[in-house]
Formats: sequence, structure tokens, C-alpha cells
Amino acid sequence: MLNEGGSAQRRELGRELRRARLASQVTVKQLLSVMGWTDGMLHHLERGRRGTNPLDVARLLGACHSDLPTHARVHHLLQEPAADHVVRAHPALAPDDLAMLAAHEDIATTITIYSRLRIPDLVQTEDYARAVLAHLPDAARRVDLRMARQQRLLDRTPAPTVTVYLHEAALGRAALGSLGDDTIAHGQLLALAPRHDDHPWRIRLVPDIPEAPPWAWTLMPWSWTLMTFPEPIRTLTYSETPTATVFTEGDEHVYPPQLDLLDRIALSRTATTTRLRLLAEELHAPEPTTGATATPSTTPSPDRPEAP
Repeated sequence: MLNEGGSAQRRELGRELRRARLASQVTVKQLLSVMGWTDGMLHHLERGRRGTNPLDVARLLGACHSDLPTHARVHHLLQEPAADHVVRAHPALAPDDLAMLAAHEDIATTITIYSRLRIPDLVQTEDYARAVLAHLPDAARRVDLRMARQQRLLDRTPAPTVTVYLHEAALGRAALGSLGDDTIAHGQLLALAPRHDDHPWRIRLVPDIPEAPPWAWTLMPWSWTLMTFPEPIRTLTYSETPTATVFTEGDEHVYPPQLDLLDRIALSRTATTTRLRLLAEELHAPEPTTGATATPSTTPSPDRPEAP
């Protein structure tokens, strides 16, 4: 039965089946002949708009000559109970090839990211990504996946509206210094500060300032990403741990107060760009010699306009 809204789990399953088809040498015409389906049935299945049964899925994977890991992964999705909350494991700090992510980033109208302690995956430079993923045995492939994920969003037509609220704690020396190379940190800061306001992604810095209500950071103690879609698809949010990502569908009533707060206290795009460039300059500034008195910076902090 066709369901235009579908569900996050159905869209994830459809994405896995599409991956299996594209990885094979089987044409759509050949697959439809084997399955006895119309083109529309396959189209809707791969986009999560219709369900299926384990027998048809097994036949489809067999026709695509899929490997055992693909069979196991898809079988697990079929056996999973329907729920608004699902958890997906992945290598440490590397969720980029999750089918759940790809299926929804490809159709999202808006993507809003709030990050407290690190640069979000979608705005990392290649050098930054290489540094944070260096612990993985397949680090080079993981970096390529992250860069391809970013490019896929940039190439989308129509492009989604991407807004990144980045807490200043993610830009401190304690966070960036862990990279072990100031050149990487310097390049990342400049990459977050495009020279023109027509960049498709909006970066806004969230300062830890007295104007924020005292309850603000208890309301938002963790990082999250919120995706919205054309109706009737429900919102999808996710939060990452180092080795797993938690996805929640249909919690559109939870985040408006947080989005309103962020919009009120975050620096404008122009002020954010100015602040990021100042931080990049400070990162490359020479350390004062022992016994010398450091001269305070005379550069004023950027004002925070009322509107972004």
C-alpha cells in the first residue's frame, strides 16, 4: 500500500535496497522482469513510500547478487519493530555512510545543526576530517565518504537550507588544539568564514554570554541536528555519541523553543565571519616571550545585531 509520508525506517530500508541495486550489474529493466514489478513499484519502494515483505526483499537482493553483509544488514532492518526512536551504530566519529542519514539528507528541505564541542561533520575541511578520523584503520576512505556527503548536499537541486549554530566552545584552543596542528585549525576557521554572504550554508556562532538566560544551557546540554521535509514527511532529529547515532522521528514540537533561543543569542552571519577571522588570526599570533607583558587586543568584539 502506498504511503506518501512513509516512515524513517522505510526510507532507510529503501535506501539500502537502492544501494544494493546500484552496486550490481543488473539493469532496472532486468530487475523489474525478475520481480514482476512496475517501475513505479520499485521507485516507491526505494523511497520508503510502500512496504514489502521479506520474501520479495530476498528475491530482490538475490537478483542483484548482493553479498552476505548486505543481506544481513537488510534482514536486520526488516526484523526491527516500527518505532519513532532508532539507534544506529557506526565506527567512532564516522556516521557518514549510514543509510538513515543519506536517505534523509537527500530529501530534507532544511537542516539545522547545533554543535557544542566540535566542528560538525558537514562543515569540516578535508584536513580537519583527516585529523579527527585518523584513529580509524580505513581513515582515508572515511574522509572520502565525508567529503562526498558534503558535496552531495551542495550539488542538490533544489538545495536544502543548512544552518549551523556553532558554540564558541568548539573553537577554543582546548578543542582545536587537540588536532595537534595549528595550520589545520587555522584553515578550518577560515573555511567557516566565507567571504560572501551568498554561501548556501549559514554559519552562526553562539557565544557564551551573560545575555543568555540562566536556563539556556540546561535546555541544550548536547548537540543535535534537525531535518524538515516537504509534507507529509515528519521531522527527523539525531544526536551522536562517539559510536552510535540516535534518530527520532516526529518531535517537531520539542525544538521550536531551542531554535528561537539560538536565533536570539547567536551572532549574525556577518559578525560570525568577523569573529572567526579574528580567531584565525589569534591562532597564528606569536606567543609572548617569557617575562613579557602581553598587549591586550585593541580590536573591538563584533556587535551582535538584532537580526541575523
